[in-house]
Amino acid sequence: MVGAVWHQEWLLGSRRNRLYLFRWIYAGWLIVLVLYGYVHCTNEQSKRLSGRTVNSTSSFLARGSMPEIVGQWFAESFVAQQMILLVLVTPAFVAGAITDEKRRGTLQYLLAADLESRHIILGKLLGRVAQVALVAVAGLPLFALLAGFGGVQPATMLAVGVALIVPLFALASATLLASVWCRQTRDAVLALYVLGTFGGLAVWYFQGFLNYLNPLFVIA
Repeated sequence: MVGAVWHQEWLLGSRRNRLYLFRWIYAGWLIVLVLYGYVHCTNEQSKRLSGRTVNSTSSFLARGSMPEIVGQWFAESFVAQQMILLVLVTPAFVAGAITDEKRRGTLQYLLAADLESRHIILGKLLGRVAQVALVAVAGLPLFALLAGFGGVQPATMLAVGVALIVPLFALASATLLASVWCRQTRDAVLALYVLGTFGGLAVWYFQGFLNYLNPLFVIA
């Protein structure tokens, strides 16, 4: 029964143009980051060779090749980019799981079907998470390529993926709960953005054991 709800959510999501639009925008943004890193390292290398400046970047360039430096820099920034993507995109994709059914007046038909509540909730959760994951994996080929140049171990790449899966499901579950409680999709999205902002500030300010809720700290 979960599979039927998941298939319906995936089918409806695949018909939305925003899914493909977000993928292209995110992939384009990552390419811009790579070009920025390459241009920055090229300028620093030119300055180092001309003897005009000696800073941390230039001294690091003296110990490695250009692909290695750019690869290491991109691999470090990619994790932060993925976290920002999940925080911004997950509420937008998941918040309408229940509120859209309420708005269209189809929720009562779904509840009257031969489905248990847990099947509906789990199917919608997996269907919406799959849509978010489809956007997030757009940058994985570029990350794997440049991380290889940067000397990042495969085990570290796997740890990055695992560390991002947990907050994805946690944020999606919280968004789905807000979708059940709220009448409008925008209310659920705004509620998650507000709670996410306060939660991030709490982790940053108090730190301590709250750092274990920060994927960047866990990976480090």
